[in-house]
Amino acid sequence: MDDSRHLLDTLPCGYIIFDDRGEIHYANKTLLDMVGRLKIEGTGIEELLTVPSRIFYQTHLFPLLAMKGVVSEIFLTLQASDGSRVPVMLNGKREDTGNGMRSICTVSTVWERQKYEKELIASRQQYQKAHEDNQVLKELTARLQDQQQELDRKIVELSRRKQEYLQLGKVLMHDMQEPIRKIGFYFDKVLSGFSQQAGSTSDQMLVKISKSVARLRQLINSAQRFVASEDEGGPVTLLSTEKLIRDATDEFITLTGIDDFELQIEGSVSFEGRGPVFTTLIFELISNAVRFRKKDMPLIISVRSLIVQENSFLLTADKYHYTDHVQIEFGDNGVGFEQRFATYIFGLFNKLESDGDGVGLGLALCEQIVSRHHGKISARSVVGSGSKFTIVLPVVQPKQPV
Repeated sequence: MDDSRHLLDTLPCGYIIFDDRGEIHYANKTLLDMVGRLKIEGTGIEELLTVPSRIFYQTHLFPLLAMKGVVSEIFLTLQASDGSRVPVMLNGKREDTGNGMRSICTVSTVWERQKYEKELIASRQQYQKAHEDNQVLKELTARLQDQQQELDRKIVELSRRKQEYLQLGKVLMHDMQEPIRKIGFYFDKVLSGFSQQAGSTSDQMLVKISKSVARLRQLINSAQRFVASEDEGGPVTLLSTEKLIRDATDEFITLTGIDDFELQIEGSVSFEGRGPVFTTLIFELISNAVRFRKKDMPLIISVRSLIVQENSFLLTADKYHYTDHVQIEFGDNGVGFEQRFATYIFGLFNKLESDGDGVGLGLALCEQIVSRHHGKISARSVVGSGSKFTIVLPVVQPKQPV
């Protein structure tokens, strides 16, 4: 008997005998080590089980033993004395001892199997999530494709409309130029042959008509330049802010004959852009400074160029991508204006002086040029202390989609 007990105690698995009441009659040392106890004979088998395993024992394991007399590969969880849990697999049979029925079972730990099952469950969950994510991705991809197609159609339509408007603008500008030219020509002929004995009222009326024709001609020319700038392509090249400023200044002096102002240039930055339109931009800013200069003091125009970091997203909320930008600060010591007009002045035909010589297109043209180069322009001014226009543009122009 001692040899058989020693043999049972050295088995690599647990060995337990209990009766139909659940009372344990024998447990080998391997099983005692599993649950961290020195002795369990006389206690109930349910005391070794976790709550879920007790329920399983009562509803499945024992009824199965009682009905079939044998069970195999039953998974349970033992409750160790230190509170830890031991996953096991139980095989057993039920026999009649003559003094009553008893169940003889072997118990083996299944740590690796439990780990495998957890990994299998985790893998299954990951697969399910990946499958669901893939479905969502497919739906989003389909929606994105539909939106891209819709966007493409809108871009095509917008491009077509833009070309139509540009063509219409060119036709209107051309057709209006000719009658204005004829009116001016014949009016000059009439004016030159008009009798010097005409009354002063007639003279004043003729002068007003002459000024109106000249102003209409100026308006048409400005509008034509605005329309042409929208259609003006040209290659994007590397530009220098200092060279642009000096070229525009020379052009302004040549065309207007006005050179009684001081130009101060600080810094020079290279950036990508279309040279002719940027020369026009500086030209218009100089014209604006000259138009609104103070009559009682010399005009000083200062231009400062530097590199700054700016967000490439101009309108999209919560999107940030900071890149190198060129910042051009164009200032003057002119009459200035109220800051509440800082946005108004960039609108088409918007003027702060209704009786001024300008037509309200210069700064609108500047804003259009800057926008076409993915930049922004703003103004700050104080009445009597001059104005400052700040232009911010990407150093490298974004690549256009093919």
